Amino acid sequence: MTAADPRDRLIVGLDLPTVAAAEAMVERLGDSVSFYKIGLQLTFAGGLGLAERLIGRGKKVFLDVKLLDIDNTVEHAVENIARLGMTFCTIHAYPKAMRAADIFDADTRAAIKRFTSLFEPLIILIMGVAVGSLILSMLLAITGINDMAM
Repeated sequence: MTAADPRDRLIVGLDLPTVAAAEAMVERLGDSVSFYKIGLQLTFAGGLGLAERLIGRGKKVFLDVKLLDIDNTVEHAVENIARLGMTFCTIHAYPKAMRAADIFDADTRAAIKRFTSLFEPLIILIMGVAVGSLILSMLLAITGINDMAM
């Protein structure tokens, strides 16, 4: 288990009325904070654009929008929130909404598994070439073939 960056342990709520006020807060905090919460008030005042800019700067964003709708709508909303790069969001915990979150989680795990299974053979090949090159250079040094070529 890796230790969490201390800056990630604190989520600063940008519960401010305007994007300008939120941006001023982010500027004041600078690099001492890496995780922000954007709630409903700021979301509807242009907060999604701010969230994308924060993510672009390497910050994490918790979108606190408390999703509550039919399961299909919540599912697609969560997919879009994830595509925007949000770290997480809030949903109301009724059974259909929880299934939507589970579907997203399962899709994410499947995508990660596909990604790693595609690159594992490539990594093995690269390591094999590196080890083979090392062994070949040691054998050349031992047998003195390098000296004969000069």
